[in-house]
Amino acid sequence: MFVCLFVSVDHFYDKKAEVIDVRHCVRMLKDWDFGLTEPELLDIQNLLDKEGDFDIKKEDFLQYDHELWDRVILAMSIVLYLQYPLLCKTALSLLGCRSDLEHGMHEHYLEIDYEVPCYDTAHLFVISFVIFPMVILYIIGIPATAMFVLLRDAKVAKGIGGMSDKVRYRYGLFTDGYKLNYIWWEGVVAVRKAFVIFVSVFFSNYGAIPQVYAGIFVVGTFLAFHMSEKPFSTVFLNTLESYGLVTTLCTLYAGLIFYQRWYFSSYILIIVEFAVIILNASYYMFAISELTYDYAANLSDNPKFIHAILKYQSCISYLTCQCCRNGSNSKINLLHDRVQLKVRKSIDEAMMIHRIRRRTQQFKNKLQNNVKNKKSTAVVPSMSSTKEANEIKARKFWTNSTSNDNVDGGSKGMD
Repeated sequence: MFVCLFVSVDHFYDKKAEVIDVRHCVRMLKDWDFGLTEPELLDIQNLLDKEGDFDIKKEDFLQYDHELWDRVILAMSIVLYLQYPLLCKTALSLLGCRSDLEHGMHEHYLEIDYEVPCYDTAHLFVISFVIFPMVILYIIGIPATAMFVLLRDAKVAKGIGGMSDKVRYRYGLFTDGYKLNYIWWEGVVAVRKAFVIFVSVFFSNYGAIPQVYAGIFVVGTFLAFHMSEKPFSTVFLNTLESYGLVTTLCTLYAGLIFYQRWYFSSYILIIVEFAVIILNASYYMFAISELTYDYAANLSDNPKFIHAILKYQSCISYLTCQCCRNGSNSKINLLHDRVQLKVRKSIDEAMMIHRIRRRTQQFKNKLQNNVKNKKSTAVVPSMSSTKEANEIKARKFWTNSTSNDNVDGGSKGMD
């Protein structure tokens, strides 16, 4: 893990050719210890090196080179995805009219505002220039455009063996979790939402029973379509979606009983009411439980969170029957393995940190010892040697001075 601190992409990047050797990239992935095996590293090398010349662009390896247009598409996708149900309801609610009102000069009135008559000049103008463009652009246009773009990208993804990073960055909100052949399935989900809103708006004029039957038909059709195709990449996501649609169907069927209460006794109505509450609560508990387990088993690195989910799964295994207990035990074993792997990695990292600190301390001690040895080998004069040197200098001085005096005296005598 610490090799990545010393090895960077820029170190191997050829600025003149603007390429990097794919073998260096694979070596970096191996040194960074991502848990990849040798065959997986070889597959990554083959996926990056499509031309076989070992030269790739740095952006293809880093996969973070996104332009402004990519960010704009991502932002628009998020906004339209969140606003699509509201746009559908707003557009279709302007078409919902009621004809069973007793008072009024007109036969039909707008359901959201009983003071506005339907199908007069003003309403027809709104339908022509507001509602019809909204239906074309939003209700039909958004799913159609999304399916067209994703179907086009799905064909490209089949050819290269996977989605590019640009497609994943732009449309990851729609494609994540789906199989490569079904990355367009979110368009089907959008059509299902539009049909449900259409039923809730237009069939409200015909009473609750026709509205419930129409809702059952829509949900049942998409449930059958989903179970036949199974577009998600994991069994867990397919099961979660199927259970959700089945829960919706059961809730709609139970609603028929309350609108035909004269056929049933009061205790049956109470039983059905509690059954619907228990069914929906059970589904939400199941969804939350499975989602948290999936996050703990595949994504989370928090040991406290993993231990909490492990205890929860142990309680579920203790309380459930034998057939459900086998599944819980397998989940518990998987979480145990993940915890052990996390502990093992933590121990390895701690040992490596300790080893690096020890080597650093040894290196510091060695430098300090070298400095001390240099200081000890340097010649430093002692006190005695200093005194002797001063005496020698004084003798030389007096010797020189007396010799000079003798020379001066001799010269004067001669004069």
